[in-house]
Amino acid sequence: MKPFLKVIGLEFLVLAFFIVNGAYVSITSTNDPFLSYLGLVPFALLLYGYLLFSKKSRTALNLFSTRSVKETLLYSMPLLIILIILYLGNGGLSLGDYSNVILVMITHILIIAFIEEVIYRGFMISVLRGNGIILAVTVSSLLFAITHSLQLLGGQDLLSTIIQISYAFSTGMVLALLIALGQPLIVTILFHGINNTFIVLASKDGDDIFTFVILAILVTYSIFLYKKLKSSQQHNHIYSLEN
Repeated sequence: MKPFLKVIGLEFLVLAFFIVNGAYVSITSTNDPFLSYLGLVPFALLLYGYLLFSKKSRTALNLFSTRSVKETLLYSMPLLIILIILYLGNGGLSLGDYSNVILVMITHILIIAFIEEVIYRGFMISVLRGNGIILAVTVSSLLFAITHSLQLLGGQDLLSTIIQISYAFSTGMVLALLIALGQPLIVTILFHGINNTFIVLASKDGDDIFTFVILAILVTYSIFLYKKLKSSQQHNHIYSLEN
């Protein structure tokens, strides 16, 4: 029961910071790409500090190390395809001032993606792994999707929120399964941050067809990764019995 309480505590911590940040944005009515997420900066700094001084956590979260660079690149290919589709579907990027583009990328990679990946694909999976990796993957993905329901509080319509939750859950499953298969957390952080950047800097609102194509890829890839994980578990179980 203790691991689940830790995970619920982490979820409430994330929700608290995002709600406070949302309230700040509503009060100030800011559209600045950095100031819109100013309320999350203390959270990000807290996590950076914790990882900096906790070697055990850095090792457990597997930020950079990989068993095979070639394997990591192969696992990342579907993510790259998704980014290309997203880029094309949004008509490219509205670049404008390059300093603004850099600020958006920094904000979404080093703050938002970093926070969410470290919490959902890092700490939560690490805490729940002892209860079964499949359970850890599913719970972390569900909570990741629930967090994105906060858009309703900002006035987003129900249908758009449902699509966003579905997108978040499918993305969460793929990224969590990649972590379960031993891929480094930096891969999920970069994908998450670039995905967000492409959405924020989109030249136009993408057609729904592109969203559904990406969802189809995410679901298909998550099924593939799930089967890969189950096969790996069975192989490890047989190997342990033989030894």
